[in-house]
Amino acid sequence: MASFSQICGITTNPFIISNNATIVKFFHKKLRNSKVTYYIWVTQKLHIMQRDLHIKWFYPYPVETIWECLTEPALLKQWSLNAGDFKAEVGFKWMMVQPPRPKMKWDGKTYFEVLEVVPLQKLAYSFQGGPSEGIITLDTVVTWKLVPKDNGTELHLFHTGFKGGRNIFASFIMEMGWKNKVIKRLEKALQQYSYGEK
Repeated sequence: MASFSQICGITTNPFIISNNATIVKFFHKKLRNSKVTYYIWVTQKLHIMQRDLHIKWFYPYPVETIWECLTEPALLKQWSLNAGDFKAEVGFKWMMVQPPRPKMKWDGKTYFEVLEVVPLQKLAYSFQGGPSEGIITLDTVVTWKLVPKDNGTELHLFHTGFKGGRNIFASFIMEMGWKNKVIKRLEKALQQYSYGEK
């Protein structure tokens, strides 16, 4: 049987975490001021796969500024398409509606729920979707972590729980969205906010 690295065409450094599973960790090349770490859990027979995203950036702003842009509705609307009337409170739910993608088995609706809030440190929420109402086939979690560093803030984004071939494929699309679209809008909002242009 071909190895996972042979199938995917990647160089990996696996290590065993149980008798029937291997965790594979490899790194994406550094782009601009971000670095992406991929984790894929694979059974030895490749029946089950999981991919998690971890992207980090450094900003010359205090954690208070970053936190405001992550949690304040007026600021969220400047960079997040799914913000709505957001509340940084555990249990708060909201939904985003976009054009459906039938080939991806997605009806265009994404469901969110705040799972954890640690002011100025951590914000986590579920990120779910599926082919139709009541059927969830994508069940992931987005976590933002803020770490004070070098008179600024290191911002970590974790998007975890992409299981199965279709969702792993979707994770690559979402990764590009985080890096090339969402985060650029966030950077612009941070710049405007830091200069008092709320």
